[in-house]
Formats: sequence, C-alpha cells, structure tokens
Amino acid sequence: MSSCLLPRTSKRLDQALEELQLTKDALDRCRLNYKLMKIDEGKILFYTGLSASAFSQLLEMIKPAAKFMSYATDVPEDFAGQDPRGRPRVLCVEDELLMTLIKLRHDFPESDLAVRFGVGQSTVSRIFSAYVRCMYFTFKDINIWPSRNMIDRFMPDAFKDKYPSTRVVIDATEFPIEKPANPDVQAATWSNYKGRNTFKLLVGVSPNGAVTFISPLYGGRILDKD
Repeated sequence: MSSCLLPRTSKRLDQALEELQLTKDALDRCRLNYKLMKIDEGKILFYTGLSASAFSQLLEMIKPAAKFMSYATDVPEDFAGQDPRGRPRVLCVEDELLMTLIKLRHDFPESDLAVRFGVGQSTVSRIFSAYVRCMYFTFKDINIWPSRNMIDRFMPDAFKDKYPSTRVVIDATEFPIEKPANPDVQAATWSNYKGRNTFKLLVGVSPNGAVTFISPLYGGRILDKD
C-alpha cells in the first residue's frame, strides 16, 4: 500500500516545488534585481549612472572584499577578509551593490528601496553603510588627479578659448548631518550659515567635469576661508 502512495506523493512534491519556483520567479520580477536588469542596459545606466560593462568591472573590483564583509557598521577590520559575521545576508553581492549605487545616484529613501528590493528598511541601511565603507577601503589609494596632458586632451572648447591653463575648479560644499550626541561634536559641526549641524569639504573638478580632488571632511563650524 505504501509503495503505491510513494509515486503519488513524489509527484505532488514535484508539483509543489514547481509552483514555489513560479511564485519566486514572479516575485523576482516585481522587485529590482541585477539578474533581470542586466538584460536591459538602459536600466542599469538610468539607475546607477554606469554602463553595464562599468558596473561589471566595479563589481569584480569590490567582490573579493564584499563577500567577506559584515553588515556591522563599527568594525572596519571586516574588509581584511575574515569570515562574515552578524546576520545572514539577504541579497546577493550584485543586488547589494546595485542598491548602493541607486541610493548614491538618486537618493531614494531607505523605505522606498526596501520595497523595491523586497527587504526591511534596516537591511537597506546596513547594506548601504557597509558598501560605502567597502568602496572607500577598496579605492582610497587610487590617484584620481589627472596629468596635464590628460586635462588638455579632454578640455572643452570653451575652456580652451578663455581659460586654457585651467587645471582644476575648486569649491567648498556643505551638507547636513544628524545632530551628534556628543556635545563637543555638536559644537564642532554646528553651522551658523545653515542653522544646523553639517560637514564641509573642498571639491575639485577638472574642466571636463570629472571630480579630481576631495578634501577630508571638516565640521560645519570651520569657516570656508580656513
């Protein structure tokens, strides 16, 4: 009797697994993910600002570190290659990087990205913080200052005609931050001009628009002339 039930049970299990797979595929199509997006290169460009090939190159550069990093935000040694710690990862590395680049380009709210990627808002926050730090440790030693020949090669005609000797255009920028808990840090980051706590930095841009210099961060209290 039991031997007769086994084939029918096995068939039902196969049908259930097939239905589960169809449901998973349908859910995947409803959320943002790299697997589907790479089919349409225009979407990758729109959401990240990178071509499909540039995204793939970036992915390969950070993948070794990203595979082993923890979502913890207070352990910078995570990027030295230890085994991952903390909560299990919900998304693959490709989708985590995609989410981070979308946040950097469009600044969608974390709650919005949580819906788009089918994860919790706290997961979005942890992934974004971890990947920003990962990319910093991966690329911090790259020299982004172009040579004089490179500047001249890509200099727009408007600069060639009026400002041919231009090497870099610099400007100070300031952005708001959450109010720090430490009173000393509150005072150091308070900006009278903005009326809130901020960070400042100096940004340098080449004549063709490429960012070629970024200074360390300074508290909003410091004056631009300093």
